[in-house]
Amino acid sequence: MKRRDFLHISGTASLISTGIILPDILYTKPSFSEFSNFSELLGNLIQLNDERIPDLMKMQDLNQQSKYFGGVQDNFKIFNPGSTSGLITVFACAFCSSQSKFFRDEKLAESIELAAKYLIKIQHSDGTIDLLSTNFHSTPDTGFVVEPLCAAFKLLSETQFERKKVVIELLEKFLKNAGEALIVGGIHTPNHRWVVSMALARLNSLFPDERYLKRINEWLREGIDIDNDGQYEERSTYIYTPLTNRCLVTIAKLAGKKELLDPVRKNLEMTMFYIHPNGEIATEASGRQDQFQVGYMEHYYLPLRFMAINDKNPSFSALLKHIEQTVPEKLAGYLIYFLDSPR
Repeated sequence: MKRRDFLHISGTASLISTGIILPDILYTKPSFSEFSNFSELLGNLIQLNDERIPDLMKMQDLNQQSKYFGGVQDNFKIFNPGSTSGLITVFACAFCSSQSKFFRDEKLAESIELAAKYLIKIQHSDGTIDLLSTNFHSTPDTGFVVEPLCAAFKLLSETQFERKKVVIELLEKFLKNAGEALIVGGIHTPNHRWVVSMALARLNSLFPDERYLKRINEWLREGIDIDNDGQYEERSTYIYTPLTNRCLVTIAKLAGKKELLDPVRKNLEMTMFYIHPNGEIATEASGRQDQFQVGYMEHYYLPLRFMAINDKNPSFSALLKHIEQTVPEKLAGYLIYFLDSPR
């Protein structure tokens, strides 16, 4: 397989960076049926998510005598909170989707419960978690885990099943503990301000707390780091620019900050000039790890879809269709958000 084809198919490294943290289990191009509208695309993504589950289940430690019991390992055989929370989000998508063959599957509910217990076990007393490769007691990495877990929590709380009370209580405990870290902790890079704020907005939508909103406002007072051309400070067109757009859209929606849509709109208008005909995004100017890397436009899809609908912008709508035609399978990492809110 050529490197370009592999990157087109997997994209897992970028998923880790954008908060959808999954083991790399898609080594071959997945089957993807033809679709003519968003509903049919969603059905394909649910099917693709189903295909991930057997391999992901094998990565969970089910040895009750093991200190990693309930945890999920990554490709390096290391058990960690990112992969473990990734299992919960993938399984929640299937468990809560009537189109999934795993709809309300008891084995998935059990796996989610065990994973939630492991997350609580390895969560520090200050509410943070570790990114074992580099960051310890890390507020932003906690935010990366919390935000999709909030979406999974919402789906699970709206679904009836036998283990619901236990699962919801476990996840609530982890999320609220993490919230205590997010209202005081610092960051490592510019986009982390918006990751933390997005996670706080998600938490506040589930467990309203004025301290969450206060911390969001504190970060926002620093101003959005965007230049006159519409480029964010990190210039990370494949990873952190679309992440920042997703963060700002989520905060705008959940915390009533509609003014945050302005920089997103400005960036998307600029980004139109950064796209190659084959769907790749130009990365030469990036100041981050995606510089000179091959990347496509999948990470823009969520904020782009919202802005296309919100602004009734035909250019944004055309770009959505372009993403669907080039890398539809890579949207599977964002299924949790499609199910949480179709828009």
